[in-house]
Amino acid sequence: MVLLSIKHVQMMKKERKQIISNIKKHLLLAICHTYAKLWKG
Repeated sequence: MVLLSIKHVQMMKKERKQIISNIKKHLLLAICHTYAKLWKG
């Protein structure tokens, strides 16, 4: 059970890192889009 919980925690940490990186990518894309609109506008 302890081994399972440790593995589970490691998986959660990996998933959290992936989610954070995805959010950062989305934010960067959104910022780029807004800047492009401002420059064109």
